[in-house]
Formats: sequence, C-alpha cells, structure tokens
Amino acid sequence: MMLRYKLVSLLFLLLISRTTLAGIITIDYDVQDIWWLNGQAKTNNTELTTDDVNISDSRIGVMFTDLSSLEGYQIQSAELQMYRYIGGFLPNDMTINLFNITESWSETSVVPSFDDYAVTSLTFGVNEARGWHLWNITELVQGWLFEEVINNGVMLAGSGENRFQKFYSSEKVGFSPKLVINVVDVPEPSTWVLMILCLLFFYIENRKQKAENK
Repeated sequence: MMLRYKLVSLLFLLLISRTTLAGIITIDYDVQDIWWLNGQAKTNNTELTTDDVNISDSRIGVMFTDLSSLEGYQIQSAELQMYRYIGGFLPNDMTINLFNITESWSETSVVPSFDDYAVTSLTFGVNEARGWHLWNITELVQGWLFEEVINNGVMLAGSGENRFQKFYSSEKVGFSPKLVINVVDVPEPSTWVLMILCLLFFYIENRKQKAENK
C-alpha cells in the first residue's frame, strides 16, 4: 500500500513541475520595414512615415520574419509597438489604420496588396505624446502561428488632417518596431499522459479499496 501512495505522490510532483508559465516575449530582431510614397519604396534610414493616404499616399510596411520563438506557446495577447517621434502640425486628429498585407514584399518592392478592412486602428491628436504606441494584433498573430494567415506583415496607413506621422524604423538602435506577446506555456503531450495515468491509477485503487471492504 505504501508503494502505491509513493507512486501517486511521484505522479503529482511530475504534474506540478509541468505547471503552465506565463511570460512576455519581445521580438525586435529580423524586422523588415519600409515606407512607400505613392506606391514606390522610399529609403527609410531611421524614418517610417505615413500621412492621410487621400492627400499624400504614404504607407508603412512592417514584418517580423522570424516567429520561431513563439512555437509551443499559447498567445494571450500580441501588440505591435512603434516609437512615434513626430506627429503632425494641424489641430486635427489622425487615425492610423493597420491592415494585413496579403502578398510578399521586400524593402525595395512597390506597395503590395493588402486586405480591404483594417485589423485595428489608433487615433492621434495634435497634442499626443511622443513615444511608444501600440496596436493590438492578437488575432492576426494567432493566425500566423496556426498558418491560417500567411505572415506578410502589416501596413500602417493614415486617415485624417493631422498630417505626417513619423516613426522610427529598425535602423534606429533601441527604437525598432517591436512585437510584444503575452504567452502561456502549452503542456507537452507527456503531461497529459501522466494526468490520464494518474486518474486511471486512482480509479483502480478506488475499485480495489471497495473490493477489500466488502
């Protein structure tokens, strides 16, 4: 009987040791980014610019090419974070819409195709603080990982009269666009096997105990 209890204790210790862990993964490397003016790629240096596309068609493209660090995790939330250092000069708001890009592109390509509807949007006022700003792209990143959506990155496009919005590119050390993901560790299959074995063991022991008490 003592041996059985020791085995149960061991199984519980193994299960506890595999408890899921929450954490933050930040991807700010292998970033492909550019801005397009009237459909043509511009040399970004440290600058990425968007404007009201109906006035001056300036768009930003950002793609994180290596998502391997997210494998084996469950995503709770995902944010695109970019550092805005200049933002307009008129007393009006500007909304920057984020779209899913639907075809491959490079930092010298013409503007690629993208979905018609915005995944998310962020509005800036004339007095909006400079600094880090974020777009929630949780569902899109989940789609990339599950291979339901091809990872061609995202496009930022302005709408409104606040005019030019400038962000730092990956060329600006310490201010590169970032993908910040809140993750939970997914238990390995072996953990589930242990759980099933543990439950099965308890079931057998319970049946034996009932038989002995008869």
